[in-house]
This record gives sequence, C-alpha cells and structure tokens, in this order.
Amino acid sequence: MGKQRTTPFLATVVIAGALIFAGCKKDNSEKLPGTWEYQYGSVEVQYDGTGPYEGYNPMGETPDIRKVVFNEDGTASVWRWDGAYTAEKNYEAYPYTWEFSAQKDSIYLASSERADKMSWKIHHFTNHELDISFCHHIGDKENHMSIRYIYVFHKKRNSK
Repeated sequence: MGKQRTTPFLATVVIAGALIFAGCKKDNSEKLPGTWEYQYGSVEVQYDGTGPYEGYNPMGETPDIRKVVFNEDGTASVWRWDGAYTAEKNYEAYPYTWEFSAQKDSIYLASSERADKMSWKIHHFTNHELDISFCHHIGDKENHMSIRYIYVFHKKRNSK
C-alpha cells in the first residue's frame, strides 16, 4: 500500500478502537451494584468543630460497617455494628436506599429503620475498590464534636 492509502486506513482503525473502548466504560451507577466488603479504615475526631481532625485511629478488624450490598433498584443492605458492647461486635443488615449526587462524587444513603442518613464522599472509585468518608456530628453549637470515618471497600468477586 502506498503512503496515501495507509494513513486514512490507520486513522480509521484508531478512531474505531477509541469508540469501542469508550462504549465499554461503565459509569458509576453501573459499577456500584454488587457486594462491597470492608478492607480497612480509620476514624478521626475534630473536637471543637473548627480545628483539624485529630486522633487517627485504624479500625482494624472491627469496623462499624462490615459490608454493603448495593442493588440496581436503588436499595441497599448495610451490615452495621448493632451498637451492643460485647466481647465481639455483632453486625446486623439494615435496609437503605441509595443514590448518587448530581456530580457523582457522593453516595447518599437513607434508612427509615435506623432514621439516619449518610453522605459518603467518594475519594477513589473503580470496578473493584471504593474509598469513601463520611462524618458524624455530636453535640450542640457550643460543645461540638465531629467524627470522620474513612472506609475502603473491595467488591466481592463475581458480584455484578
């Protein structure tokens, strides 16, 4: 082939390849459904509500959230510590609904059973890893404490 025929042919192959790979890319709402299991995490505390977070404490093997199953229909099951102080943490599955923020940088979770809402800020998200953080605020305007939870979950193999 001459140079004139090779250049348009190669350009066509490159463009076709780019379109195929672009079509295969999943958006966040397609990647999220499945079972996500806790890998590691930490807890940080802000005592007065204005200063920097302090007291980095790794959660180790006993996180407050052990596993999350996100369903395609916008429901989820969150395996959370039941709050009982026993020799080992007991986990119960609680029902939630979930949705992404408009910017797709946060996941909103709401539960009527627990009467709580969580806003998970996404720091890193792939097909196999979800790195999030969320805050829990305690107290009033004068005596305020904020606890930031940082979690890394891995998606269970063969899970959507």
